[in-house]
Amino acid sequence: MVRLASALLLAVSVLMAQEPVPEAPDTPPDPVATQKAADRARIQHLPNGDVQVGKLLLHRKERCISFPVEFVEQVSVLEVIIATPEGRLHESLLKADVSPLQLQAMLYLLDLSNGPRLDTETLRQGDLVDLDIEWTDANGARQREPIESWIIDGRTKAPMKREGWVFVGSGMRNGEFLADSEGNICINYSVGSTILDIPDPAGADDTIFTVNKDKPFPPATGNVRVVLSPRAKDKAKE
Repeated sequence: MVRLASALLLAVSVLMAQEPVPEAPDTPPDPVATQKAADRARIQHLPNGDVQVGKLLLHRKERCISFPVEFVEQVSVLEVIIATPEGRLHESLLKADVSPLQLQAMLYLLDLSNGPRLDTETLRQGDLVDLDIEWTDANGARQREPIESWIIDGRTKAPMKREGWVFVGSGMRNGEFLADSEGNICINYSVGSTILDIPDPAGADDTIFTVNKDKPFPPATGNVRVVLSPRAKDKAKE
């Protein structure tokens, strides 16, 4: 477990080292923001072998990652699937108060490689992951469904086809991890920095995907979580 925590810290350190961090301003730090950052960075080793960083859980045996989310009300057209509180919540399906940088580090720990959302002549598409929603129903049973069940594809007028989401990863600029500053975890309109992106070429169109109004949201009291599971890698592309 010490090795796993060390690897996580190393992955975060490598990301942070891509560009120098600018000097801190002379203004005093915001205590609320400072506490929030400390909570997100806290590493805990759980009795079952899982590792928790802030609200992110790395499930070692299952080889998946989960974190709590909230469905965003009063949204119709989607550009973002999962946003942080700093993101574009007015066009997001879900809100998650987690660090995109730490999520990216955890994906590396699952031996995933980031890359472009579509194959190019010189670069292989980033690894694919599936996203599921888990929650506890009124009878106390744990339910799980693909995240695509809550997304309508305007071309078919049906729930979005399950094709996985691409681990594109985010870079840094002037000491800022861009997905953190933009508030993106997973997007369907491929503009901006994010951790996960859509593999559909239609990602260049911001009018196609909408919230499935016929699909009820899980109850907010149901411990709603996203579960991120790596897909098997395409060996032919490696």
